[in-house]
Parts: sequence; C-alpha cells; structure tokens
Amino acid sequence: WLGGWLPVLQGMRDGAVDPRASVRLHALALLQSSLLDARLALPAGVWFRLLDSLVFPLASHLLKAAAMSTAAAPSAAMSPMPPLTPSIIARGGGGGGGGGAA
Repeated sequence: WLGGWLPVLQGMRDGAVDPRASVRLHALALLQSSLLDARLALPAGVWFRLLDSLVFPLASHLLKAAAMSTAAAPSAAMSPMPPLTPSIIARGGGGGGGGGAA
C-alpha cells in the first residue's frame, strides 16, 4: 500500500504548502478525502505511521507558516517540507510529529 500511495500522498502534502491559497486548499481537500476513503482498508499500524510522519508534521508546518504570515508575506511563510520516504513511514517518524507512535 505504501509503495503505491506514498508518492501520491507526498504530492498532495507538497501542494498543501504551495504559496498559492487555491492550490493549498485543493491539495488539503484531496489529502483529506484520500485518507478518509482509505481508512477502512488500512491497518492501525499504518494509520499511526501516516499520522506521525505525514499528518502531524504537515499540521505543525502549516500552523507555523500561519503564525509567520502575520509578520511576513504569505509566500515567504510557505517553505518546502522534507521528502516523505518509505523508510520514514516504516520507522514511524517524520521529524516533527507527535512522537511515540511507532
């Protein structure tokens, strides 16, 4: 599952930090609907890893960008996120997630 969906989810995640608001909103909507559609087919361990290495780091990144955008131009607040790789998912960490869900 991860081998096929990982590049797709990474593309959606990358779109979610695009400086253009319309791209961000569409990417977040696609990511949300994709994860919700797949929730019944995923084992709990995969869910924990996706949350810890994709969802929580993305939410943290977007919150920081929103806080920065109050002091700077919105395009300056959005910076690229590090690549999401199968090894990050496999070890259960994304370098900024909630931790502990391995």
